[in-house]
Amino acid sequence: MMIEPFTDLLSEHLNGPDPPNCAIIDVMIPWAHQPCKQFNIPTISFFTSSACSASVEFAIDKLSPDNLTAGDLLPRLPEFIRVSLTDMIHWAPPPHHHSQLEPMSGPPPRSGPGRQPSWVSETESSIALLINTWDDLERPCVDYLRKEVKKPIFCVGPLLPEEFSKTVGSTVQDSVMRSKRDQSTYSEKEINEWLDTKPRGSVIYVAFGSEVGPSKDELADLAVALDECNRPFIWVIQSGPNRHGPRPSRGPHGGPTRPPKSTNMDMDLDGFVERVKGRGLILCGWAPQLLILSHSSTGGFISHGGWNSTLEAILRGVPLLTWPIRGDQHYNAKLIMEHFKVGLIIKGDDNQIEGFKKDDILQGIEKLMVDENIRKHANLLANMFEHELSGSYKASLDAFNSFMNQIEIAREK
Repeated sequence: MMIEPFTDLLSEHLNGPDPPNCAIIDVMIPWAHQPCKQFNIPTISFFTSSACSASVEFAIDKLSPDNLTAGDLLPRLPEFIRVSLTDMIHWAPPPHHHSQLEPMSGPPPRSGPGRQPSWVSETESSIALLINTWDDLERPCVDYLRKEVKKPIFCVGPLLPEEFSKTVGSTVQDSVMRSKRDQSTYSEKEINEWLDTKPRGSVIYVAFGSEVGPSKDELADLAVALDECNRPFIWVIQSGPNRHGPRPSRGPHGGPTRPPKSTNMDMDLDGFVERVKGRGLILCGWAPQLLILSHSSTGGFISHGGWNSTLEAILRGVPLLTWPIRGDQHYNAKLIMEHFKVGLIIKGDDNQIEGFKKDDILQGIEKLMVDENIRKHANLLANMFEHELSGSYKASLDAFNSFMNQIEIAREK
């Protein structure tokens, strides 16, 4: 448990020449509030996901789910969110994602993905909240939180490399902005050269992050959909903790030689790679996502709806086809489609417990890639924040610095 080393660290710094005036604590580690309280150190809660996600989770925590029926909406949330008890039940981890949690048959319990969070009660002692967003991007949700939480809220996002937001309209080198987390099948140079050969806005980029992904059956259906869509694509496949399949052997660049074997994905992936050769690029391991999203050939992004990936796509005007799997990804997907209008959510049969099928994925791809209205909104949003983001970010940081100065003055008295 980290609480004892953290307590010792606080004690050491309190007795040093520059004791802390405040502690900023990620909402994912709410236990860190107790040692700070023990030493009378004010805390600020840091929410790394969207204001939309924070709003929904706050609303869930503050209602009595026993009083809800299946079709009831969470009260007082911005109109576009519209989350019902049915949604919360449907978004619980299904059996095919190997979760140890059973799907809900009634009101959501106190913890778990898509369920009532523990962070709300744990952060009640915080003096403020930081959120990885900016005011103009999620204004309705930020306003909701300021009204309901009744504490200062500062939007300090997007927490992305500064050069990424400064170089809109040009391709960036991912490796210049952040270090590699793993090796890859292809070098960044090879990926860039491959993208250079594709028409503008034609490439579908598929990546689900490093923590959670579709089931092996869904991955097989995704492969068939990518094969049948007849569009160029880049598909990032990872294996390891919380993924399906063993770690593949290493290739010439230190990355895997091929995707996980067919016995782990219910299909002949080696045959798939051969069939799509030239049109599809399969990346095993690390992917230079900032490079791919900033390249003019990239025209769509199939994503789990994780917040950092969403921000990266928004800043580069890349439309999103969301495939939410757990927790805040479902809320972000609604935000992307209903409020930003820069993407779609893959739709399947609500009674389809096996997950999304090939036709669901193929239909989503086709709709995304031909919808000019979505592309228009994506470009407008990217252009707006290219010109307004720096001013909004500076104003928010100035307000936060002023707030921190007031805390320091108060503690010195």
